[in-house]
Amino acid sequence: MSQAELTKIKNEVNGIFSAYKGSGLTAEERNGRLYLMTSAPMDYKTGSYSLSKAQRAAVAELAAKLKSDPKLKILVEGHTDTDKVRGGAAYQDNWELSSKRSLAICRELIKNGVSPAQVATVGRGETMPKADNSTKEGKAANRRSDVVADPDMAPLLQITKQ
Repeated sequence: MSQAELTKIKNEVNGIFSAYKGSGLTAEERNGRLYLMTSAPMDYKTGSYSLSKAQRAAVAELAAKLKSDPKLKILVEGHTDTDKVRGGAAYQDNWELSSKRSLAICRELIKNGVSPAQVATVGRGETMPKADNSTKEGKAANRRSDVVADPDMAPLLQITKQ
């Protein structure tokens, strides 16, 4: 591959992600993915998928950014700690709980006027811990939702076909 072809691909990748970085959202690259930060952490109490007042306000801010640019798309990932689900819960397992966490945020975004075409939910369960599950603090850090950029990759795929 020539230097010109590599430069073209690099410019296209930068263009794909520039909309997110220019949206006013705080963006952070972690493990090759672009995470979008909200003004309040999207963390949860054990077994909960309810949003607090501060979290709903942060989701409203995110909604305003998404509504201002309909090309922006996001994935909302729900996560859990490794504690097993207690009997009688409104969900079967951690995978379902994590899905309900991401769905709660997406529903709040849509309630705030975001197009459903701009959001998607992902339940990761306990598979992507942020911290050590052997401590109380680690478990608390793992009970979260993350917002991840979901850019249109069609321009980049076009380059690879050339």
